[in-house]
Amino acid sequence: RNHIQSFPRRPSHYSVSNNMHREYLAETLRIAEMYRLYVKQWEQQESGGVVKPAVSEWMYRKIFNEDFNLSFGYPRSDTCEKCDYLRTCIQNPTFSEENMDELKSELAEHQLLAANGYQFLRQDQQLSRTAADMLIMTFDMMQNISIPSLTHQSMYYLRQLYVHVFGIHHCTDETAFVNVWDESVAGKGADEIVSCLMDHIAKYVR
Repeated sequence: RNHIQSFPRRPSHYSVSNNMHREYLAETLRIAEMYRLYVKQWEQQESGGVVKPAVSEWMYRKIFNEDFNLSFGYPRSDTCEKCDYLRTCIQNPTFSEENMDELKSELAEHQLLAANGYQFLRQDQQLSRTAADMLIMTFDMMQNISIPSLTHQSMYYLRQLYVHVFGIHHCTDETAFVNVWDESVAGKGADEIVSCLMDHIAKYVR
């Protein structure tokens, strides 16, 4: 357990309601590689030659899967919290058929509202391209970048530097702007987002 806990992990930037406490290890890592590093570390700590590790790979894997909520890599796309919740409930065999019908109806209605929202956005985008006094702008915190990007075994135990990426998109002319700063400069809370937006508006919005 101590060895598994020694690997740096990070929470997901995206909201996943059915696994909101999951954390993520380096995408180049696997349980077999972690166990290999565990064996190597165990042998280095023991004196008098090669000794048998404290636990087998089977037990190491069992502890990883049952005692930790960890995965490898990083989620690449946004998920809707309500969609995740409703889909999880629909897959629950303990619900009655009546409850299932209600959940499916609620999911369909929710997805229809989302589709209508995107349709309104597309209409506004078209309107903004012909209206000189109108600008539609979207923005979002993107996936963090971990630097340096190295894969030798020592890196698995080290805390990498996170670089924050904040994207702004002008839907009117499809222009994209990217704000980048690392965690030693600032976090990625409301103050930082507002600062980026105010700076962007002052420079690029007329």
